[in-house]
Amino acid sequence: MKYCYYILSLMLLLVFAGCKRTLKDAEFFGPEVISAPDDFVVTGFAANVDSIDFAGDTLYFTAAFNHYVSWTLTLTGQESDAEKKIQGASQLLDAANTSWKGESDNLFIFKKNEKIIARLTFFGTTYSVPDTIVVKKEKNYPGILITDFEGNGMVPSWTTFWTAGKLISKGEENTLHPPQGNFYFHMRGDDFNGGTGVGGMNHSPLGGGYGLSGSPTQIYLNMYLYGIPNTRIDFRIFESDGDAYTAEQLITWSGWRLISIPYSDFQLTSTSQTNGQNPELANEMMFLLKSSPAGNVVEADLDYIIFTNTPFEP
Repeated sequence: MKYCYYILSLMLLLVFAGCKRTLKDAEFFGPEVISAPDDFVVTGFAANVDSIDFAGDTLYFTAAFNHYVSWTLTLTGQESDAEKKIQGASQLLDAANTSWKGESDNLFIFKKNEKIIARLTFFGTTYSVPDTIVVKKEKNYPGILITDFEGNGMVPSWTTFWTAGKLISKGEENTLHPPQGNFYFHMRGDDFNGGTGVGGMNHSPLGGGYGLSGSPTQIYLNMYLYGIPNTRIDFRIFESDGDAYTAEQLITWSGWRLISIPYSDFQLTSTSQTNGQNPELANEMMFLLKSSPAGNVVEADLDYIIFTNTPFEP
C-alpha cells in the first residue's frame, strides 16, 4: 500500500511540473502591461492629417517614446460624443498600430465637420499628450442606407398616415441628442383604444426596390430607436409578389438603442405566401406606432435606417 502511495505522489508531482508556466509563457495569457518610468518622454505626437475624409481616407498617428510602454489612444467627438480607443504596447506609433477609419466603440457615430480630440495616455502615469483633428466627411458604412433624416424637412420617398384623433406630434426633430447627425424622426400619439394604432410611415424606394440580395438570415434591418414604455412599433416589409412580413418591437428601455432585425425574423402577415421570403423582391416598408398594452400615450424616435448583411456596428 505504501508503495502505491509513493507512485501516486510521484505521478502528481510530474503532472504539476508539466503544468508550470514561466514568465515568458504568461505573455500568451493576456495583453502586455508595461508602466512608463519616471524619465519617460514622448516625441512628435501628431496625426498624419489635420482633417480627415472618412469616406475613403485612413487616419493614423506617429510618435516616439524613449521606453517601451503600454499606451491608450482615445479619440472623442466633441459634438457627437462618439469615442474610439486604440491600445498597444510599443516604443513608437505609426500606421501599423494606430490606423483608424472612423468607426466608434459606443452607440454614437462621428459627425461631419466636428472636432475630434485625440489624447494619448500611458499605463502607470497621469502624463498625456493631445492632438486635434476635424472630420471633413463621416464614415460610409457598408449597406443600403434608407435614410438618416438629415434633410431637415420632408424625407424623400416617405409618406405618413395617422388614425383620426390619435396623432399628437410627428416630424423631423433635433431636440434630443441623436446617435447620428443632427436630426431624427419623431412620432407621438394616444392609442386610446388599441385598434389600428396611432399611425406611422410608409417608404417606397424610388428605383422600385431596395436592391437586397442574399439569404434572409444574412440581411438585417437596423436603426436607432428611442421611446417611452408601452410603445410598440410594427416593422413591415412588403414584397412585389404580394407577401407581407412583420416584426414587432416593444420599447422596454430608456434612451437610444441600436436594434438589428434579421429579415428571417419577420413573420408572414399577408393572407398567403407566394414562394417563401425573397428579400430581392422587397419594395416597400412601413413603421406602425402602437400601444402595448392598449390605451396608452406612445412615443418613438427613429434614426439611421439601414439594411446590412451583418448586424450594424457604428
